[in-house]
Amino acid sequence: MNNDAELSILVIDDEEKFRGLMFDLLERNLPQVRIAETSNGAEGLEAMKTESFDCVILDYKMPHKNGLQVLTEAREAGIEVPIIIMTGAGDEQIAVELMKAGASDYLPKQDLTGDAISRTIRSAVALRKSEQKREQAERELLEKTLIGAVTTLIDILGLVNPIALTRAARIKRYVHLMATHLELPDSWQFELAAILSQIGFVLIPPDLLTRSYEGSQLSEAELRMLETPPGIASTLISRIPRLESIAQIIEAVQQPYHGETVNEMIRSGDTAVLGGHILNVAIEFDRLVEQGMDMEAILEQLRLRQVTYDPELFAALGSLKLDVKDLKVKSVGVRDLKVGMEFSEDVFTGDGTLLATKDQEITLPMLRRLHTYAEGVGVLEPIWIKTPPAS
Repeated sequence: MNNDAELSILVIDDEEKFRGLMFDLLERNLPQVRIAETSNGAEGLEAMKTESFDCVILDYKMPHKNGLQVLTEAREAGIEVPIIIMTGAGDEQIAVELMKAGASDYLPKQDLTGDAISRTIRSAVALRKSEQKREQAERELLEKTLIGAVTTLIDILGLVNPIALTRAARIKRYVHLMATHLELPDSWQFELAAILSQIGFVLIPPDLLTRSYEGSQLSEAELRMLETPPGIASTLISRIPRLESIAQIIEAVQQPYHGETVNEMIRSGDTAVLGGHILNVAIEFDRLVEQGMDMEAILEQLRLRQVTYDPELFAALGSLKLDVKDLKVKSVGVRDLKVGMEFSEDVFTGDGTLLATKDQEITLPMLRRLHTYAEGVGVLEPIWIKTPPAS
């Protein structure tokens, strides 16, 4: 430690005489250190839960709650501060148990000196700081990997089935607005599930998805095909670390509704069922919007299906604004396209293959794909994109 002034130490011991000795040793060997004390394990645990310490000195032999019990409860509560246990003579076996239970180190009281205690504290605090840096680095790496994996999945969806990606963006918006209206905690997981729920549609022909949204007559085989994407998406996403809960929400889309209200689902803490139900409503809402219905007609349609959808969500849906952005459009060539632009019309290749859909945002992979097709079979131009209105 280069800066002893930053150290804050808690001493937990039932003997006032020993606490006084510890104060004296710490103040003489670790200048300007802030020291707090408690006379029993229960008070010590409460202090660790409510205050921040760099290190804890904990006596093993105390009445009511000994050092091992305090240590165990602290670790079970998620308290990771370094804890050094003070043991008596002949407690070597106990010391082994203490280390297994999460003690940072131990010192026999009969060998206690200022140099020994200061050296042990410095070592324990330095080790904890090193562990924190390593844990932070691992978290950042995992988060970058997770973000990269999700981004790649979304890019693949946009390249293979642009209709599904555009649909996913709309569904995410509806889920966000419903979750905000209901003041749901951790709404990000519902929004992420909305986007990733459409990954399974990479296996569905775009024209089939379009016809299903238009309400066209579909064969039994086509209807069965449209039932598979949620299961495919859930299976794929469950293999990505930290996305297991998202996979469960997507899987819950296929679960039947048993009449639970939103409030009941919130109270039960069943995030997967709640998320799946909200996502189900958003998907059906989007389908009705795309058929050209106004809000009043959509809500009436949903009210007729109260066996399928929780009526409590209708108020949230009623708060949505089916507004149209005041955007103008202009025509450009492939070479004029930039990442972040939005198409105002579908984009096709020279031989009629759909490359992108209306309202789809241009990503870097999409831009590269358009350039590749432009150099090959060609891309039909002009391409119509949205532009902000003049200021």
